[in-house]
Amino acid sequence: MTFNFKNTHTPEEIRLREFALASLYHPAYFKEIQEKYHVALENLVYYQGETHYFVMTIKKNSLIDRDVFKEKRNEISELVDYRNVIEDQLVALARDIATFCGVPETNGIVYNHLNKPDVQLFDFSERTQSDEASKLVEIECKCQTPESETEVVEKTEETVQTKSNVIVTLVGDALIEPFWPLGTGCNRAVISALDAAWIVHEVATKKPTPEIIKTRQGCYLKMKSALAETFVEPYKICLNPYTRYTTRRL
Repeated sequence: MTFNFKNTHTPEEIRLREFALASLYHPAYFKEIQEKYHVALENLVYYQGETHYFVMTIKKNSLIDRDVFKEKRNEISELVDYRNVIEDQLVALARDIATFCGVPETNGIVYNHLNKPDVQLFDFSERTQSDEASKLVEIECKCQTPESETEVVEKTEETVQTKSNVIVTLVGDALIEPFWPLGTGCNRAVISALDAAWIVHEVATKKPTPEIIKTRQGCYLKMKSALAETFVEPYKICLNPYTRYTTRRL
């Protein structure tokens, strides 16, 4: 669950300290929240900037107990679907946590570009990722038959069906769903987009298709296991994937 409250930069707010806490290491802190607001959390993160920003992992039963949902549903994805969420109840829950952390009660919730309260529920109970970053897919094409030079009196439009192989590649969340505590979602989205653009370059330079797919898969495996020290300096990075890693092998 994420939410933002307005930051009016009063001395009281400025004195607030950012934190990232886990229930495993601070049981007394989380027990107090649960006893006071009937909310069981696994972790709680607070950042202060233009807004008071909170991220927390909340137990499903706590959301149910706080009457956040219109209906109880077995599937998590259906339970947290925005159409099943009672917005006012979710905002009230966010307000309780913000108050507990010291955000003045006079500070209202931030509204997003849709003019809705900036509070969201995300389901991380399951995440998906692709085994293959790209593959060769056979598609059917229809094209018009060329006209004969002698065909003058009567012309008929006919089409022929042909088959063609194209390389299909995934990028961003379609390739691998991000997990917010790792902070890798945006980075992987950009890198996978660069990898997809490199495929276009390789096709244009007439590289063999198996070699292109092999390189793309190598990039994907590197991206999944990459750490900060795995990459070269940002200013040296370009479209070529061999410039983005400290190793020359993909």
